[in-house]
Amino acid sequence: IAALLARLYGPLTALSNVRVDVMTALVSFERVFEVLDLQPMVTSPKNPKPFPSKMELHFAGVDFSYPKGADVSLASLEVVAKPDQGANEQILTGIEFSAAEGEMIALVGPSGAGKTTIISLIPRLYDVTSGAITLGDVDIRSLDLNELRQTIGVVTQDAHLFHDTIEG
Repeated sequence: IAALLARLYGPLTALSNVRVDVMTALVSFERVFEVLDLQPMVTSPKNPKPFPSKMELHFAGVDFSYPKGADVSLASLEVVAKPDQGANEQILTGIEFSAAEGEMIALVGPSGAGKTTIISLIPRLYDVTSGAITLGDVDIRSLDLNELRQTIGVVTQDAHLFHDTIEG
């Protein structure tokens, strides 16, 4: 009988914890849906300009700082989150360069210099704080966001390794 009781104890304990597991899952789902319901910070304009035929990229006096925590926070986290104490630090200041169609450009610098941030601004993962990024003679903020992102290809520096061979 002692052996039977020992075998029943595990499933009974697990059954008694089901309500806790379900409630935890519901809170997690609420958080996920809260994130999914956030309005994107970068959107297409109501009347986008036609995509330019000239594909020269130009950064003109581009400044950028990442959004503050208050701009991107979730209401459910505001009670437990620490207030954003840091200054809205300028990441890029006065960036000026051009890249002609077919030209290869290398962004070189130490870690934290802003290379990835510059690349993230081109497909409008973020918008510039001031200045402009133009494609041809058109500010990329006035282009259709989907068309812009379909036109731009980015090769990141992240290396993804698989634990397998390429042999089929």
